[in-house]
Amino acid sequence: MVRIGVRELNQHTSRYIGKVKDGETVEVTEHGHLVALLVPVPRTGTAIDGLVEQGRVHPPTATPRSFPARRRAPGRSAGEELIAMRDEERH
Repeated sequence: MVRIGVRELNQHTSRYIGKVKDGETVEVTEHGHLVALLVPVPRTGTAIDGLVEQGRVHPPTATPRSFPARRRAPGRSAGEELIAMRDEERH
């Protein structure tokens, strides 16, 4: 693991992105305090799969529910109402 300051990252971004691509984690500090971690994306699966492996998120346990289609309220739409209000102000 490499620890660098924000200024160093700013001046040599490509170098540190290369290290992350190679699998290394880079800690970024500002005035000696850790402010960011640059970590490689898991090579297999998606980023979500990586978060599940780390225990940071849980996979869904059910399929999404379908919601009934929304019915349009009677009368003018919000866009039509705004156009009418603008027209009233102009006249």
